[in-house]
Amino acid sequence: MCQLVPYPWSVVTPVIVLVGILDAGVSSVPGSVFLADGDNPGEWPVMHERPPRISRLLNATTRSHKHGGRNSHNTGESHRNNRNVGEKRRSLSLRHAVATDEHDAAAVTETSTRDPAIPLNPAGYDNPDLLLGAWEEEPTVRQTDAEFGGNNGSIVYAQAGMTASIPCIIKNRKDHETVSWIRMRDHHLITVGRQTYSSDDRFSVTYTRHLNKWTLHLRYPQARDEGTYVCQLATHPPMTFLSTLVITHAKSSILGGPEMHVEEGSVVQLTCELRLHSAPPEYVFWYHNGSMINFDSNRQVSVQKTDDGSVLTLKSVNLTDSGNYTCQPANAQSSYLMLHIIMGDAPAAMQVSSSPMLRQLQYIQNLLLITSAYLFIIVL
Repeated sequence: MCQLVPYPWSVVTPVIVLVGILDAGVSSVPGSVFLADGDNPGEWPVMHERPPRISRLLNATTRSHKHGGRNSHNTGESHRNNRNVGEKRRSLSLRHAVATDEHDAAAVTETSTRDPAIPLNPAGYDNPDLLLGAWEEEPTVRQTDAEFGGNNGSIVYAQAGMTASIPCIIKNRKDHETVSWIRMRDHHLITVGRQTYSSDDRFSVTYTRHLNKWTLHLRYPQARDEGTYVCQLATHPPMTFLSTLVITHAKSSILGGPEMHVEEGSVVQLTCELRLHSAPPEYVFWYHNGSMINFDSNRQVSVQKTDDGSVLTLKSVNLTDSGNYTCQPANAQSSYLMLHIIMGDAPAAMQVSSSPMLRQLQYIQNLLLITSAYLFIIVL
């Protein structure tokens, strides 16, 4: 026999009433909505201040939701209403963010501020919604009185092993306009002002105020140092002056070579000239058959240095002055000349040496020639 147990309605009834009160109270708050399953409030655009039109729409939506919540007794229908309200809220927020209709666009236009002095963007857009920031147009004319002197893109020749000097003349430069030197091939910053930033200690910079000249110096340049160097002035936009460095290998040559014939007792001048050099040589050494003769007091020689080389003077040459003469400039390739001394009708110096043994052989040879000529006369 089944016995019915009375259901404790006294316990269930307060719970139902409490749920209804909470549902009505939350829905009555202006602008409040329910989150349906799948709605993520983090995806909604942040609204710090609601426009009047959207606030009215939200209030109308919440009133509709409140009315539906009171008359609905189905849990599934309530969830559907909540989802619809969430979608409406998200749609309204999105419409506010992009200003799709004319009313919202007008509202954004009224609240936008733009300095009329700021130029429009180059495409001609005059829509404040698309103006993300102030458009700054680069000036077509530099705001400076500075100007470079000389020919931009000039070539500077430097001799290998010497010191290369690349000048940069800047007129009317202001104190805040800094001068920098940059190597173009790798954008290596060499100097800024008078400070050297390169790890290569061969670089240095000097400033000659009365000439307005900034000179980049490179000691002992090599072939790998060739290329373009940029003198940059810190203006807006920056000003640049380009110079191309070319490394040369100086060569020397003795005029009248490689052989020269002179008569005994004459004065001989040997001129050594340099080619492909960037500066006068620091020194030029002369050698006769391997021995230096610049400071030889036992011989009647004199050495005069010139801008392009050196001149060796031999006074009253004789048989001992014949042989090889070598010109050896500093940081340049050497050159040589063979000097032949003619005694009467016969050459007296045809070998490159002045040793006693060879001089004795030459003497015997000359004696035999004279004897043969004498015997030929007697026979006749």
